[in-house]
Amino acid sequence: MSVDAVRKRGWTGASVTWRRSLVRSPRDSTLGCSAQYLPSAFSLRLARAHKKFSCWCIVDSNSRMRAIETARFTLEPQIAAHAEEMFVVLSDPAIYEYENQPPPSLEWLRTRYTKLETRLSADGREQWLNWVIRLPTSELIGYVQGTVDSNGHAAIAYELSSAYWGRGLARQAVQAMISELVQRYQVRQLTAVFKRGNLRSMRLLERLGFSPAPAERHTKHRVEPGELLMQREER
Repeated sequence: MSVDAVRKRGWTGASVTWRRSLVRSPRDSTLGCSAQYLPSAFSLRLARAHKKFSCWCIVDSNSRMRAIETARFTLEPQIAAHAEEMFVVLSDPAIYEYENQPPPSLEWLRTRYTKLETRLSADGREQWLNWVIRLPTSELIGYVQGTVDSNGHAAIAYELSSAYWGRGLARQAVQAMISELVQRYQVRQLTAVFKRGNLRSMRLLERLGFSPAPAERHTKHRVEPGELLMQREER
């Protein structure tokens, strides 16, 4: 299952079909958590949560980040060390039924993840927020992604191993990320772009409160023929 949502921050250097596919980087979450900011990169600390969520707080030299832990999975800020596990996940051919291709090599993916650890676009205008999804049994099963601009807009994307489709995990992971983006980064509008034939992703986004965007937004976001832009407004 995949939503291809972010044009600018994709997998340049592999294939044009990778242009928007993978996640970038995350920051913090306000799902009932208190953060402790530590001086060393990617230091971890378990924080207490309220009923539904608990968090691990993570800090690097570029941005303040914390992972989001739920009863079913943990969203961990994506770093280069995740590349080996994620290469296996992203080699699942079922993910690419509608578009894109697997990463060409592990080294390529590791290099890409290293670059994305900057958490910012080259011009500093976008925050690159990436999480990988880890189950309590320790394996990684996919990612969620948000690219946030200074106007309170976030373009989101996700991919999940086909072995875990149909269990509600993608919906819950995307909702956990959305809560983070809204509460922590003052996001007020979310968009996602995907192939019109990808009905599974369309239904998922509808359950999350997304609806088709008007034609003028398709033009603004340079949506290609055969693609659909869906949006969700926050109050």
